[in-house]
Amino acid sequence: MFEASKRHSCPDGSGGFTLLEVLVAVAIVSVVLVTIIGSISYHLSVVEDSRKMTIASMIAREKLEEVMISGPPTPPAGVESTAYDDFAWQYVRSKTQFPGVARSSVVVSWGRGRTLSVGLYERAESMPGGA
Repeated sequence: MFEASKRHSCPDGSGGFTLLEVLVAVAIVSVVLVTIIGSISYHLSVVEDSRKMTIASMIAREKLEEVMISGPPTPPAGVESTAYDDFAWQYVRSKTQFPGVARSSVVVSWGRGRTLSVGLYERAESMPGGA
């Protein structure tokens, strides 16, 4: 009565898995591993993008603070090199639609066309080298 539910046994009497069971198990493990590796790769690239965005933000803020303390930089552009990448920055001062208000901004670029712009608005006469 329990004969049909017994596992197939090897000629020496020990139980084992059939070839089909092994292939299904290998296929399942392969799919899981490919999914995990893809997920790890994606998340590492997100972390790298965040790191570069943080560095660009720090460079832009530093340059704006220098402008507020000692006036526009000479020359108004430059390159900051880190161990992994070069970040180019450019200072831009422009008038706004409001009389007596100027916008100072620093645009940082890196990689393949990635940019970050940080700016501030102030009375044109209050900053060194007013607009």
